[in-house]
This record gives sequence, C-alpha cells and structure tokens, in this order.
Amino acid sequence: MNQKNNNTDYLKKLETATGDLKQMSDKLFDMALHLALTGKWNNWEESMPIGTTTTFNEEMLFKTGDEFISNLTRLRMDLLSEVDRIKSYLGNQKKSLPITKPLLTGHKTIDKATGGLKCGDVIALAGASNKETALKVITKVALQDKVNCGIFSLEKNKEKLVKQMLSIGSKVGLNKITGGRIASNDWPKLDNAADKLSTSPIYIKDNISSEREMSDSTSKAKIKLGLIMVKAHNKSIPVKSLKNIATNLQIPIIVTTKKPVHDFDTVINV
Repeated sequence: MNQKNNNTDYLKKLETATGDLKQMSDKLFDMALHLALTGKWNNWEESMPIGTTTTFNEEMLFKTGDEFISNLTRLRMDLLSEVDRIKSYLGNQKKSLPITKPLLTGHKTIDKATGGLKCGDVIALAGASNKETALKVITKVALQDKVNCGIFSLEKNKEKLVKQMLSIGSKVGLNKITGGRIASNDWPKLDNAADKLSTSPIYIKDNISSEREMSDSTSKAKIKLGLIMVKAHNKSIPVKSLKNIATNLQIPIIVTTKKPVHDFDTVINV
C-alpha cells in the first residue's frame, strides 16, 4: 500500500514539475522574442508588444541571426521536447487501469478456479491448449479491459506469438496464416485484428534467459504493466522469482508450463 501511495505522490510531483517546465519554456520564448523585437532585456515583461506571441514562432527567431536568441530558442524547444516526453510517460502510467479487484479473464475454467486474477498471484496453466488460452486471456484483457499486458518468452519466438494473436483476434486459422493460404474474405478480418493489436497495450519480449533479465525488462517496459504472461515450456524461471516480480509490481502473472510445480498459487489444466 505504501509503495502504491509513493508511486501516486511521485506521479503528482512529476506532473507539477512538467507544468513548471512548460511555464519556463514559455518565459524563455517571451524573453527571446522581446530581445529580437527591442534589442534589450530591461523591462521585458512589462514592455512586450501585445499580441506578438501569436504571430511569431521559433523559426522566425532563428532567422534573426543572433546567437544568444538562437540558443534561448533552442533551449526552449529542448524543454518542450522534454515536457512532451514526460507527458507521454505520465499518460502510459495512467493508461493501464489499476487492478483494484480480481481480474476476470473471460475463460470459465480460469475464472472459476481463481475467482479472477489477483495482484501478486502466479498462476500456472498446464494442458494441451495452455499457450493458446494464455494468449486469448492477454488479448482479451488488453483490448477489452484496457490493461497493459506483458508477454515474456524464454524462447526466440516473437514473430510466432504475434501470428498466434493475429489468429485469435481475426478468428482466422493459424495454419492459414503460417502457410500463406489466406482466403480473400479473411483479409479484412486480419487487417482489423492487426489494427487493433498494433495500438493495443501489449509489450512482448522474447528470448529471456534468466529471471534477472525478465525483472530488468519489466522495469524498462515503456508501459506500466497490469498483467504478465510467461511462456516457459522447455525452460523455466523459479516460481519464487516470479512471485517476487508479481508482488513488487502488484500484478498477477500467468505461466504456461509443461511441468507445473507446487509453488504456484494455482495450477489449472486447460
């Protein structure tokens, strides 16, 4: 709870600082503009010609040829660029809806066994269709519930994962997509699915070699993750490590595995 409050306070302070940077950049522009128009600094705030800020832009200030004015303008543009970057970060942090109650996956077996995915839980999916089921859950949660999702695979198969999600989203058979046997009436479905997936809050990282790399990847992801899927069929990451990640991030993790161990919070055959 303290970590959540600290994160909220941090984001509020960052938002305030962003506003201060924006005001500073505006002031720099006014100062540079005043110098360009009058050639002097004194009383620049009081003597600014009315309405001039709406008719001048950075390009015009650069054309004055004055190095100091150009440097002021360049600094102002750098500040604005930083403001945009921070705003983008804040937007991504707020984009993922917080999981304040168990997250329903839409899969009857999973929802019945878990009562909904809970923060800090590590759930194992076993069985013949566990990979497909996990990807269906990720697709549903990301597209319908607007929760940022991460897919971490211990194998080098990002392209294959994307094709599987395309198949799920379009309801076009995976064998058609991988074999290139796509009918004319399938293309609109694939295009629609591709458009949705391209803008969906899904982060994919494959070829993960260790729990340390996975932990580092979660912190480097450009979006605040709300649910993680770990594809660990032929390799494995210690459940204790996954539990630490789930607890630290306060999110649920689902794992597809051939050999589930007793350390998982729940093991479900699908």
